[in-house]
Amino acid sequence: MGAKTALVTGGCGFIGHHLANTLHDKGYKVAVVDNCRNHYKSLHPDIDLELIDINNYCNKRGYDYVYHLAGINNSDFCDVFDGLAVDFNITATHRIMEQHPNTRLVLASCHSAAELRDIHGITKRAAEHMVNLHRNGVSIRFPYVFGEQQGDLTQVVPAYCYALKKNKKIIIQSNQSTCDYLYVLDLVEELISIGESRIKGQTETGYNTPIACIDMYRTIASIAKKKENFRLGDEKRRLVKPVMVKHKINEPKYGFMEGLRRTVRWYLEEESF
Repeated sequence: MGAKTALVTGGCGFIGHHLANTLHDKGYKVAVVDNCRNHYKSLHPDIDLELIDINNYCNKRGYDYVYHLAGINNSDFCDVFDGLAVDFNITATHRIMEQHPNTRLVLASCHSAAELRDIHGITKRAAEHMVNLHRNGVSIRFPYVFGEQQGDLTQVVPAYCYALKKNKKIIIQSNQSTCDYLYVLDLVEELISIGESRIKGQTETGYNTPIACIDMYRTIASIAKKKENFRLGDEKRRLVKPVMVKHKINEPKYGFMEGLRRTVRWYLEEESF
């Protein structure tokens, strides 16, 4: 019997490339479809990469598993370019379902699908509903994800690490809500575990340990052994209650603190950051 096969859409992204490499390390034969090259140099050389827009993707061979991570995940971008959000988050998901009607399909969703506060959440919820119609599909909501090689400075952990590394002052909104954080390699293990299970429909995962922004900053500063340098902002934002996940990761491979230590260490040592 040959190796299990898996396709990862969006496999050059932050989460996607970690997932593709972990699947490879577990013995899967892995292919990646993406329209950008963000982390393609970090992919294992044995992973097949096809650079193509997900809406132009055409299935050329069957897979045992399809992990669908491709899409637009920036809420502000979705609000401005709502048509593109529909194309990449809804239409592309439908196309993947059509291309792989009998494959185990795993959709990467997020907790904004539960809140429906913006276009991003609405398109993610719509994609979940479509996957519910797939004969062997599951949608997985997860919270804020952090880890090595996350270069987006609009995200909390990279922004805090960058400011501390460069000894820059950062503004932390005093009225921002707390949220759950999840280390990327623990998420990847959960995605694979749920993918290999018989769970269908919609599920969610996380540590279920919400932390406030100010506490996250101070924890990172302590790990980095850097002096705190921030001021509290007064921007008025809508408070959002932390989402409590139903399926808590009880025995993570790394856990929050070890994941954060590994992440901070990477940012401090990475010369290009």
